[in-house]
Amino acid sequence: MVSPKQKRKAFEAIKDKLKISKRSLCKVLGLQQSTLFYKRQRHRDDNALKEKMLEIAQAKVRYGRPRVSFILRERMGFKDNHKRIARIYRELGLQMNRRSGKKKRSGKRLLFVAPTGPNQIWAMDFVSDSLATGRRFRTLNIKDLFTHEAVAIHVDFSIPGDRVADVLNRLKVSARKRSSWTTVRSSLQRRWMYGHTKTGWN
Repeated sequence: MVSPKQKRKAFEAIKDKLKISKRSLCKVLGLQQSTLFYKRQRHRDDNALKEKMLEIAQAKVRYGRPRVSFILRERMGFKDNHKRIARIYRELGLQMNRRSGKKKRSGKRLLFVAPTGPNQIWAMDFVSDSLATGRRFRTLNIKDLFTHEAVAIHVDFSIPGDRVADVLNRLKVSARKRSSWTTVRSSLQRRWMYGHTKTGWN
């Protein structure tokens, strides 16, 4: 989108090259004649506003334009509207880069140790699908990572945390052995793991 300021510059650049009236040239450029002949009534000194804006930006490097505007207007007493502050903010080049969607991993990274026998490491995951009627259902799948056997598949329309705990309790009785889990989805599941394993949760 071309701004009025850019249109005025284009008008000045080509007005002597084309032998047409100013009115016709304004129509070609999509420029209002009132905008072309507008004269600023007074020139305002923005130095004080710029100095304070730079001072805030240097002291609070993570503050964006909305927060800088709030500090200028509410705490420092500047009466400038948000559009003027935004214009000066851009002129000073204080725009912050957009954050990357990739999140940094926090905490200590654990190396995966491959199981050497059955019932050492199980993996748990949820899968969802829909019936012909459109009703959604979910399956809780638990797999032995050594034998690749599905030790449990629980199917229901809803699988809350307490139902997951019931499935785990049944498996605990049948398997009698468990080392770690690769997926934990709710606080109820974590509490179950903490109460039924020696190592807690991963």
